[in-house]
Amino acid sequence: MFKSQNQFYSTIFRPLDVWMRLLGIQLDPFPSAALSKPRALCLYSLSFLMFFINASSNLYFTAVSFTSPLTRFGTSEIWNKIIDFGSYNLMAIGTHAALLAIQRKPEWELLWHNLKQLAVEEDPLFYTKCRRAITIVLVCLTADIFTVVIRAVNLIVNTGGRPLMLSLTDVISILTEIYAISGLAVFATIGWITYIKFLQFHNQLNPALDLNKHLNNPSSQTRTRRTSNDLRRWRRTYVTLNETVSHLGECFGPFLLIWIIYIFINFIAVSFYIVNGIRNEPIWEKVLNLVFLLVKHLVHLLLLASIPVTLQQESLNISKPLRKMRFDEPLLQRQVDTMIMEGIQSPTTMTAMDLFPVDLTLIPTVSNYLSLSFKLFGTAVSFLSRKLVGTSLTYLIILWQFQTGERQNKPQCEPISQPTVGHLQ
Repeated sequence: MFKSQNQFYSTIFRPLDVWMRLLGIQLDPFPSAALSKPRALCLYSLSFLMFFINASSNLYFTAVSFTSPLTRFGTSEIWNKIIDFGSYNLMAIGTHAALLAIQRKPEWELLWHNLKQLAVEEDPLFYTKCRRAITIVLVCLTADIFTVVIRAVNLIVNTGGRPLMLSLTDVISILTEIYAISGLAVFATIGWITYIKFLQFHNQLNPALDLNKHLNNPSSQTRTRRTSNDLRRWRRTYVTLNETVSHLGECFGPFLLIWIIYIFINFIAVSFYIVNGIRNEPIWEKVLNLVFLLVKHLVHLLLLASIPVTLQQESLNISKPLRKMRFDEPLLQRQVDTMIMEGIQSPTTMTAMDLFPVDLTLIPTVSNYLSLSFKLFGTAVSFLSRKLVGTSLTYLIILWQFQTGERQNKPQCEPISQPTVGHLQ
């Protein structure tokens, strides 16, 4: 059991905290209590420096790429290049800015306080499961970062006669994806810890279904006070869990929005590269790399969508054993009814800045875009998802028609059969 909130922070979040500090991101919302003013100043300076490097390298590389002659490319290739650069800059710079903004939100302090409160009240099994969860997250984070580093090294090896400054900014642009991946790891860690607590809380409620039998016996009336205390403790835990889910959605709303927009827009660009790569003297190594990138996007989208819907479902599952509790004592029954009503009214649905819900309906959106059948997730697709599907398909068809017309009118145009930026190479 955690003896203090600081012990929870130092044991569970220490690995992620050290890594995020190296990136200039502070997870602890109360750093001034543990850091001296010079160290805090160095941390803030590092945050500003890393963000400046991120933004300047991506914007510089984009500006240089679009100042080069594009007359040999068709309109469809140029527009796809704009989509390519724009979506990546949005992801790289936007997620970094969102992570810096999270630590300034009051909801982040409330979220951090709730996590520590849940850990202090829990048994050692909670600590063991949390350590296992964060170990898995760190392994996946390391593997994802490794693929990014491999792409950067591959670019360095194959720079050819490119200018040094352009090659350097391209490499840095690739590495800035690490911020988005690391932020996703933080989101997954907090979501997983909350999920573990939901499961353990549900297991605590199942044996309590027999409490009403014992309380019907006259000899057990003395247990009413103890049962009332248990109900108050459960209510406090239930409210804290629902607040944790709500604060998690409020803090990571902009981050989720940027990630989802990047994934959907980048699907258009990467799919167009694949189609061109197969149509025009395919280099299968590059095509396979692009297919791997699509699969990676699907995994990221599945992770982004599954965490919110899982937490929401677990919150609803808690109300099932509560509804089965029936007490003859009016005071106890009122406590149970109050807990059920508070659980129903709690906003546990995560949204991307209140624009659309983040759930598994996003998966059929991508699967429809790729003309695949994922009936596992049902046939109910939200209105926004249908609009995203229509927009993606329409835009890809328009690009294809543009390219077909240009090939007929200007056969000398050189198609872009592979990505023109380093992060998709």
